Amino acid sequence: MDAEEILRWYAAGKRNFSGVDLSKGVSLEEAYLIEINLSRANLYSIDLRHSDLSNGNLRGANLEEADLSVAYLINVDLRDTNLTGAELKYCNLTAADLRDANLMGANLSQANLTDTNLMGANLSGINSEETLFCHTIMPDSSIENDPIRVISTQEFLRRYALRERRFPGIVLRHADLKGQDLRGIILTHHEVLKQLKYPAHLANANLSEANLSECTLSGVNFRGANLSDANLYRAILRSADLSYADLRGANLVYADMEGVDFTGANLTGVKVDDANSLYWRTFFRNTTMPDGKVIVEPTSYSD
Repeated sequence: MDAEEILRWYAAGKRNFSGVDLSKGVSLEEAYLIEINLSRANLYSIDLRHSDLSNGNLRGANLEEADLSVAYLINVDLRDTNLTGAELKYCNLTAADLRDANLMGANLSQANLTDTNLMGANLSGINSEETLFCHTIMPDSSIENDPIRVISTQEFLRRYALRERRFPGIVLRHADLKGQDLRGIILTHHEVLKQLKYPAHLANANLSEANLSECTLSGVNFRGANLSDANLYRAILRSADLSYADLRGANLVYADMEGVDFTGANLTGVKVDDANSLYWRTFFRNTTMPDGKVIVEPTSYSD
């Protein structure tokens, strides 16, 4: 089976590809394969860059020397997988199950390991430079957290109340910020638009009815966040990840949304200054638009 067959069958509704052999230089770069079953598959040296396999099953798969850089492997079953020498740079492994996986020599530089389970995994020789550890279960069952970036919601609000506004690269796990007035916060490093270095993480946060007007939120991970009825007036959201976010009724008037990923997002009833501004170099796939219509097929970031 080759890449075209996988994509064709997947588009037709098939999800079970257990045991398939895709070890002959196959490229599935940028493929959208959520909930796919590739358990026990031979994926040696496969190209899965920028792909989305979230909620999938890859248990026991051979991913030796696979390229998974900038891939989404959120909540994926990766138990007993062979990831020897795999490229996982910038990979999002939030809530992934990597128990007893072999990651010897893998590159995890700047990967997101929030709520990742690494119990019993082989991490010998890995590159963990600038890797995000947030409530990560390590091979010895200890819990690892980035001592600088990961802070509690209470600590964040305390510092904001003391007029601190710069929180570049902050990580707020399961934050409940409903209705909070957070005007003017800056969550972005200056270099975030040049590279994916230290993006802030508010995935799955509750920001409904929050005031985020005139905030600098470029590159922030808002995947799955609740932003319903939030005020994002004049917010800078360049290259932010708003995939699967709930934005119903949000105020996006004069917001800078260039490069935003709206995959799976709900934009019903959002307020914008100009309908065209919502389409300016943004990305839609399975996105519910302001009028309730759904854009199913992927769009392009080009204008």
